[in-house]
Amino acid sequence: MENGNGFDVYQMVTDRILELLEKGVVPWKHFASNPNTGLPMNLVTKKPYRGLNTFLLMSAGFQSPYWLSFKQCKERGGYVRKGEQSQVVVFWKILKKEVEDEVTKEKKIKKVFFIRYSRVFNVEQCEGLKGVPTATADERSENDIINAAQSIVENMPNRPVIRHTRKAVAYYSPAKDEVTMCERRLCKSSSQYYTTLLHELVHSTGHKSRLNRFEEEKQATYQSMGGKASYAAEELIAEMGAAMLSAQCGLFQDEEQNMASYISGWLKALQNDRKMVVYAAARAQKAADYINPAGTIEDEDEETE
Repeated sequence: MENGNGFDVYQMVTDRILELLEKGVVPWKHFASNPNTGLPMNLVTKKPYRGLNTFLLMSAGFQSPYWLSFKQCKERGGYVRKGEQSQVVVFWKILKKEVEDEVTKEKKIKKVFFIRYSRVFNVEQCEGLKGVPTATADERSENDIINAAQSIVENMPNRPVIRHTRKAVAYYSPAKDEVTMCERRLCKSSSQYYTTLLHELVHSTGHKSRLNRFEEEKQATYQSMGGKASYAAEELIAEMGAAMLSAQCGLFQDEEQNMASYISGWLKALQNDRKMVVYAAARAQKAADYINPAGTIEDEDEETE
């Protein structure tokens, strides 16, 4: 879907993610592994950005989590320094349309989603702004972080069975609705154990008893659906969802042992499908909200009409 004037928003944000990957930056891992700043949020509304926007903004490299538009900056008496580059954030324009059911002939309201974008600047790119909060580092102890991760796991609604084994494996079985994990004491670190477990729990949200994502994918007309592309989309959902949950509890995500191969795989998948990253990020946020309702925040990136 384009932005109404022939401008392809999907391609724009996918190109940004590809650019980061080509530089060796994996946005969803960088996002969950940065203890120096909080979740990116709008300075004026104080609402955190969600979904794909969290990855786009946190990978920009600023220490302050606060962002605002050019107009918001001007309204607060500030200005953007000459030569500073903006960052793109995406949101959904939701239109409500009355349609008639072909079978029952009943009138019902259908939501139609249009992707849109805007540009924002970090407060570090601005001058003259007053009352900007100081960014503070996450000072939770390792024990606090692990306890927070365990709490998310324990409090997940309708959680699947979690079975442990001495084998070095981790997977989710949709048929059995079970997660199988290597025992925590045999993992390289507690962080690795929980980030991996959260990844598998995100997969489990696709089950029909939860978000029913697996069944919806079978009926979707997305370019991502079908065969290897469908598998790649689901893996990206799990990667991004685990990153969101890891950031909520302060977990540090370990890098892949073969990061070059890992990045190469995502480059290939995203180059073949301009919609996959937007599709995956939206569903990853939905999965993270399901697993940890306490971390759910009202969308900053959604408008209705």
